[in-house]
Amino acid sequence: MNIRVAQNGYGTAQRNVGTPRAVEIDVLAQITRTLRAAEAARDTEYAAFVDALQANAELWRIFAQDLSDTGNGLPLELRRGLFALAGFVHDETNRILLNGTTSEELCAINHDILTGLRQSNPVEAGL
Repeated sequence: MNIRVAQNGYGTAQRNVGTPRAVEIDVLAQITRTLRAAEAARDTEYAAFVDALQANAELWRIFAQDLSDTGNGLPLELRRGLFALAGFVHDETNRILLNGTTSEELCAINHDILTGLRQSNPVEAGL
C-alpha cells in the first residue's frame, strides 16, 4: 500500500463515517487488521507485509502532522506523548524491515490507541 492508497482509504472512511474521531477509529482499525493479517502471511506474502507496514507508518505520519498543528485541540502533554509515539512507530517500522522482527508491538500500540479513542467517545465509536 503506498501513500495514495493510505490517503484514499482515509478519505473514503471520512466520507462514510463523518466525524474526525470516527474516521481515526475506522482507519486505524482497518490498518491494524491489515497489518495483523499481513504479519500472519509474511513468509509467503512479504510484499503485502511491507505494504501494510508502510500504510501504518504513513497513518502515524499523518497523525504526527495533525498533532503538530497549532489548531489541534488535544492537551499539549497528550500531543507531545502521541508525537513521541509516532516517532517510535517510524523507528520501529525501520527496525522491523532491517532486522526481520515482528510487527506485534506496532499492532499493540494501535490497539491501545483504538481502545482509548473508543472509550473517549463511545457514541462516535459505535459502542
